Amino acid sequence: MKLFNVFNFAKTTFYDNSVSGLSSENVQDVIDELSGQTGNTEEQAEMHFTVNNLITVIVGTFAPIKISGLTTAGVVTSQFSHSNGRLTKTSAGSKNYKVHAEFNADKLGGGSDGYVFYIAKNGTLVNKSEKEVRLTSQEKSISLQSIIPMAQNDYIEIWVEGIDDDDNILVIDLNVTIRK
Repeated sequence: MKLFNVFNFAKTTFYDNSVSGLSSENVQDVIDELSGQTGNTEEQAEMHFTVNNLITVIVGTFAPIKISGLTTAGVVTSQFSHSNGRLTKTSAGSKNYKVHAEFNADKLGGGSDGYVFYIAKNGTLVNKSEKEVRLTSQEKSISLQSIIPMAQNDYIEIWVEGIDDDDNILVIDLNVTIRK
């Protein structure tokens, strides 16, 4: 049995058409998985901000609200649809998906306040995705992720709530991906 490096995998010699018990038919799946790429493009979606200068108005402490901004779809396959700030599963059946959001945020006004960001499914906060941060007037990088079961017509959004004050925030450079 020969050990292989994923980047030199194409040069690997196969013995009896297998490497570590994998048939040569699913070699591309192994390469995609090890390199972080998705082999199944039918079950992924992404969106990102196109206009990221819209202020998210915090209406009070512990009052969750969807973040503001105009989004554009990136890769959206037939399994999903995109509307502003929302990715919706359009295919039948229920599956678990990896949801990941990356963005920068800053607080408007002086000082430092606490905020909690969430992935929300169908307008309900996914508590296991929560990230509490302290924001100032300087941008802070924030990352959220969770594995979320989704059925047909379930949708994903990013929400925030203030926990110290109701100072408004600006979310910048949002990217959200959903992958099987």
